[in-house]
Amino acid sequence: MMTRRHSPGDQAQRGKKPLTSHFEGLAVEDLALFRQVAYRLFSQSLLYPDEARLAMLATVAGEIGGWDEGLWGFAFAPGWSRLLSCLKESCSPSATHIESEYVSLFLANEAGVPCPIYESAYLGEDPSATGLLLGQLEKEYRLMGLSPSPDLKEPPDHAAVELEFMAFLCSREAEAWGRQTLAEAIRAVEAERVFLASHLTRWFPGIAGRVAAVARESRFAVITESACSFSGHDCDLLAALLERFQGVSVETP
Repeated sequence: MMTRRHSPGDQAQRGKKPLTSHFEGLAVEDLALFRQVAYRLFSQSLLYPDEARLAMLATVAGEIGGWDEGLWGFAFAPGWSRLLSCLKESCSPSATHIESEYVSLFLANEAGVPCPIYESAYLGEDPSATGLLLGQLEKEYRLMGLSPSPDLKEPPDHAAVELEFMAFLCSREAEAWGRQTLAEAIRAVEAERVFLASHLTRWFPGIAGRVAAVARESRFAVITESACSFSGHDCDLLAALLERFQGVSVETP
């Protein structure tokens, strides 16, 4: 999806004990790791669903079930459970039907494109807004040391690219908690909150609403609604994390 340009400091401070602080019953590092997995799953779910990808999603959804016990206290849990159940049904309906449905919803059908999968499609009529958005996203990715993957030919405002970027930010947060660098973890949490507020939570209600209106019983209605709900709840979660940990000093053993 994206390629990270590694810095010499990436391997620094390995071997330290993980932060023991918990939030709603989960260690903060584990919570960040779960959110990384969740955003990556949403991202992969909104790429073209060839047979290999559908099989991979079904396998991963089955393996993620082990997280369930620690997550039921979170508001996104019911939608998350429904998503996993949906993705595990890799052959129902058939791969051919799912591929056709994806094209019809997100790419083109006789009536046009009912549910564009690009943020720029939800900005309104101003053509200059698209250029500004794409430039802004490219800058945000670049500032985090990321460059477009040569294997993916999608623009920076594709839903899967934005969701993958959130997965990357969550991975940085988890690494910071693991290294006991509280200030770095807080910066990562703040970067996630700003990106969600500036992008995903602004336009995902639009795409989820369109998919529900056109194909309410489809797997993509489940995926987009779950992603919309998850990102909205995640904004609240990040705000709570910032409130809890900002200004708190943590001594490294």
